[in-house]
This record gives sequence, C-alpha cells and structure tokens, in this order.
Amino acid sequence: MFAKDLRVTIQQLGYATFYKGQEAEFTAYKENHAVTPTGWLTGEREWFYVPQLLAMGVVERSDDYCATAFVYCREPQPVPRLDVAAANRDIARLPFEEKRK
Repeated sequence: MFAKDLRVTIQQLGYATFYKGQEAEFTAYKENHAVTPTGWLTGEREWFYVPQLLAMGVVERSDDYCATAFVYCREPQPVPRLDVAAANRDIARLPFEEKRK
C-alpha cells in the first residue's frame, strides 16, 4: 500500500524470430531494438540446431506496452468504458515504427 508516493517501472520485452532469407529484416531490426544480455540465439549452436533459423532472442520493444494495476475499494465503483480513440490520440510513432511502403 502507498499513501503518498508511488514508483513505477515499465519494461517491455518481446521475442523476435528471424529465419534464413530474412537477413535484411534482421539487420534493420537489430539497429533499433536492444537485445537482452543473453544475446541472439542462432540456429547453428551445437545444443540448438534449427537449420532454417537465422536468429531469435528476447528484445526491448517499443510497440508492446501492457500494464496492470490493482486498487482495492471499500465499496464497488463504476468503471467507465475505455475511449480507445482518446487513449491512442497522443501516441507518436518512432521513425522505425512507420509503415513501410
């Protein structure tokens, strides 16, 4: 419980997989997404052989945010429906998130 202060940390992790033939996509992806300290797992490691795999790994993502908060009230409280348009109105995209033509 908190009465005066609250500290929140958001870490958005995701998993990315690239297959042979996706070398260009993988190179571009690596430029904009930090990989976790374990690094990229390639399909040619002795203990993990997947011939069609180029690389996979846990990465920092900027396109996948999720949060959960729990608040306990003494009495039931009405919860208004989410206005999706208003919630997304001020979200800007980074250059690498723009749709490619």
